[in-house]
Amino acid sequence: MFMNSRNILSLLVAALLGVIPAASARMNVKAVLVELKSEKNRMDAFKAAHNNSLIAILNRDIAGADSAMINDFTDNFHFCPVYYFVDTNEDAVKAHKYGCLLKGDMTPVEGNPMADVDTEFIVVYYGKYAYQSRTESVAHDSTSSTVGSGLPYGKGLVILNHKMQQISYLYKLDYDNLVLKATSKKKYYYTSKKFQLEYFPFAIKLNQALIDNSNKIRISR
Repeated sequence: MFMNSRNILSLLVAALLGVIPAASARMNVKAVLVELKSEKNRMDAFKAAHNNSLIAILNRDIAGADSAMINDFTDNFHFCPVYYFVDTNEDAVKAHKYGCLLKGDMTPVEGNPMADVDTEFIVVYYGKYAYQSRTESVAHDSTSSTVGSGLPYGKGLVILNHKMQQISYLYKLDYDNLVLKATSKKKYYYTSKKFQLEYFPFAIKLNQALIDNSNKIRISR
């Protein structure tokens, strides 16, 4: 089957935006849950070793990276409501237990804002994405060193469905560091000087991809 010019254009725009689509049915996204890092395993190791200096550095880096992500989504994402949770509560979110959800000021969300959302939400986090070809609705290979388009494996905004399966991702190109850092505020970035812990802003890209309602992001049901 030949692709029409509109579909070709959509794919080209998706590539330029750094969006890898997944082959699955679209749905309305009624909420975005942002997963924040706790670095629990690393922190537990430092505590077991009584390494107070590294504990202090790691606490500072966790707060810096999480704050940058919260700032980014607070200021630059407006498509639908955004809630936050720490990655230690991932199993609760997967089980649709939302008592762990937080607002941007890190206070608990009141009531049950997910009552009318059902499964029409996505979970996003900043980190390493798994290999996912354009014909896969969810990622199956987390060991490959390249992504479906041949781009190098790296970090980006990973997009999950309600089952915590990767359905898409936004990747970071080298030129993004130069372009966005020249035009964006420093509060949307964080890079640790000690650990491989960072945040790079993706809220604008995700917001635009959802507004466009094209094939750039498809949500697996």
